[in-house]
Amino acid sequence: MQTEAMCMRAADRVLTIGEAMKDELIARGVPSEKIGIIPNAVDASAFVPRPRDPNLARNYGLGNFPTFGYVSNMDHHRESQETLLRATKLLKERGTNFKCVLVGDGPRRAILEKLAIELDIVDSVVFTGSVDHNEIPAYYSLIDYFVVPRTAERAAVYVTPLKPFEAMAMGKPVITSDLPALVEIVKPPLRGFVFETDNDVALADVLQSAHDQPSETEKVAAEGLKWVRTDRTWASNGQRYVTEFGRLVEGADK
Repeated sequence: MQTEAMCMRAADRVLTIGEAMKDELIARGVPSEKIGIIPNAVDASAFVPRPRDPNLARNYGLGNFPTFGYVSNMDHHRESQETLLRATKLLKERGTNFKCVLVGDGPRRAILEKLAIELDIVDSVVFTGSVDHNEIPAYYSLIDYFVVPRTAERAAVYVTPLKPFEAMAMGKPVITSDLPALVEIVKPPLRGFVFETDNDVALADVLQSAHDQPSETEKVAAEGLKWVRTDRTWASNGQRYVTEFGRLVEGADK
């Protein structure tokens, strides 16, 4: 952190990926006016709304069941897939027919699979394992409600992940834990929903509410889709870089 601070003090311009991280840099002594934001973004031609992939749905036994899930590596506790599994348990006890879809792989997968057994929800959870990136859109299509359940770990608090933008680009309603980096993405209730971090009961409640109010949920998903297409594409980021480098050139001329 000392080395980062030294570099930022010496730089003419500091770029970061979101408001939460900008606030953190300001707290570490970087002047606000020195910081620009180049956010995470998506290829809007690769991630587009599409119906549920029938072959994948059949392979995983999803049928027409409502689903929620996450696309992420299973290599760090910050992703907190456990919260999704515990919410699945609650929803099952409430008599709903939700299925949980977890896309990804990693050293923590065995831990999560063991938890699913302990919670007696094996029949309600799908572990897809590792998926080729080119096939990811098809797997997003299996998820009706995209959940980012990150726990309060330093990177999760400040770093805006890429996956919610991809889900929004596919027209999915997005639900996140209420960490600063995630709240700034969904801006609840405009383009997504939030639940209290690590609170599986709150997540289950939000999922039920979203499913019981389809017209309102569709509006929220539509706002997310519009925002990503307008403001969170690599093309729009290109213009942001032009602007940022332009500021540096103007400063050098003075």
